[in-house]
Amino acid sequence: MIYTYLAYVPLPDDLEDRLDQYTKDLKNDYLDVLSVPRLTAHVTLMRMDCEAADEATITEGLEAIDHDPVEFTPVEAEKYSQSALALTMDDEDDIHALHKKIAEVFANKQAQGPGRVKPKNQDRYDTIQRLGSPYFGDYYTPHMTVGYTGDDLDDLDDDLPLPRDINHDIRFEATEFVLSRKEQGSGRPYEEVGRYDL
Repeated sequence: MIYTYLAYVPLPDDLEDRLDQYTKDLKNDYLDVLSVPRLTAHVTLMRMDCEAADEATITEGLEAIDHDPVEFTPVEAEKYSQSALALTMDDEDDIHALHKKIAEVFANKQAQGPGRVKPKNQDRYDTIQRLGSPYFGDYYTPHMTVGYTGDDLDDLDDDLPLPRDINHDIRFEATEFVLSRKEQGSGRPYEEVGRYDL
């Protein structure tokens, strides 16, 4: 069986409440449509489709990771793809270092080959082969997806407000990360596999 595995930093409960109010303010004042992600708001660290037989090796590798807690400070509201709205992070080096440790645990465990690589990603072929995506490894950009809009975000101003601009402080320190999985292509929600202390 093939599972889609997702390693991510969960948000503290009180922060989720503040973020929820932020997205409501955006929807009311800036965007016609804003739906929230299917998985609770989080910062993705790694995602890959792997054989269930690799799960024990993956969890053992994640348990062995030694990394200090990580400070997350959103610095800018940005467009990701045509309709995703995300907050990018300050001090990316520490987050990037944690991502690379996790990515090494997953490296070369992709259940299926990369398939056809888009022309714009040809220079990232080796990364796609190892990590299953052109957006991991050296190309990883830490961000927190806060919603999706039915509108093409290119039509909006680039100056969407940060939470702090409308009185929502969403800085936080991550002291753990989570591994979840779902059956590949099932459309089902993710189920938690384990939590790992930083």
